[in-house]
Amino acid sequence: MAQTEHLGLHQWEASDSFLRTDFNEDFAKIDGAVGQLRTRPEVGLYTGNGTPGSSGPRSFDLGFTPRVVVVKDVTATSYTGDNMYYTYQTLGFAAQGWPCKFAPNYEALAIIEGGFQVTTDFNSNGGRYIYLAFA
Repeated sequence: MAQTEHLGLHQWEASDSFLRTDFNEDFAKIDGAVGQLRTRPEVGLYTGNGTPGSSGPRSFDLGFTPRVVVVKDVTATSYTGDNMYYTYQTLGFAAQGWPCKFAPNYEALAIIEGGFQVTTDFNSNGGRYIYLAFA
């Protein structure tokens, strides 16, 4: 009996006999493949808490391991009279195997199993951040 190239689904010829278990096996493969697809990015907001400090990077569990994550500092710039107070705004981009580095051995944003992690560049105390994560 022939099988499809990507999922190995059954391909019956006119003379082949088939069983209900063949169909159940195929449907389980299709359901598993569809379950791994994610057509929309995960979007979220978080407020920085000032870690890592000695505790290491701050991690975010997304329930899936993204291929790409983009994090943007969206902390507002404030105005007082004629004075404008700037907030350092940062944009970070990480892909699987390619963390966002601001120094040779310093990963500011990295993809981890089940989500992503940030260091103080994307986690200043009280800072506001938006992220997009693509599966």
